[in-house]
Amino acid sequence: RGNIMIKLDNISFNYHKQQTVLSHINLTIEDNEIVGILGESGSGKSTLSSLLLHELKPTTGYIDVDTHDILPVFQHASDSFNPKLTIQQSLAEPLLYYKKHTTQHIDQMIQNTTSSFDLSLSLLSKYPNELSGGQLQRFNLLRTLLVKPKVLICDEITSNLDVIAEQHMLDILTANYRKHPYTLIMISHDLSVIQRICHRIIVIKDGALVDDFATNQLFSHHRHPYTKQLVALYESN
Repeated sequence: RGNIMIKLDNISFNYHKQQTVLSHINLTIEDNEIVGILGESGSGKSTLSSLLLHELKPTTGYIDVDTHDILPVFQHASDSFNPKLTIQQSLAEPLLYYKKHTTQHIDQMIQNTTSSFDLSLSLLSKYPNELSGGQLQRFNLLRTLLVKPKVLICDEITSNLDVIAEQHMLDILTANYRKHPYTLIMISHDLSVIQRICHRIIVIKDGALVDDFATNQLFSHHRHPYTKQLVALYESN
């Protein structure tokens, strides 16, 4: 077994003493594990992500994350780019901020990575509004991957994309993982996305963790009734 990267010990969370968003979550995620967190809208998935990123503090319990090197990628790429900067400038910004590379080295890294992910180099000189949603979302992911975080949290990053753009995103994540493994947490309401990339699936329903299993056990009769319901919905589509 690997080293434990993230440990949630009896985590509960509620906003201003109102309804409980998450209740008594116990969870460990190992170094370099690819984990899917599956649940419908409003189940508490994104709150869990905010807790892992230390944007929120748990109401009870504690979270231990073995690194400060943890970054998110969100669903709306258009909100993540400065409209006044070219794509190249936007990609270079975090690298200039985090790393001590020369500008020349950064430009080379950006070009190599862009090519390796089947994106045209001509897109680098364009502005965000000149790209399609799928292209912009790929650059959104690329920008975070260039910084090489130890933990990457992807929150519904494929939910506005068509099937082809969605597969591009998953291919980038998989190819990048093969080059340098990292801990990847995919948060999604879409079982097919999670099934295609994750080693392990955690199911959340109404703020409770109801199921946690290796992806190849998805169709096992031992699954929680709610997981079976999600599988049935997915199969009927």
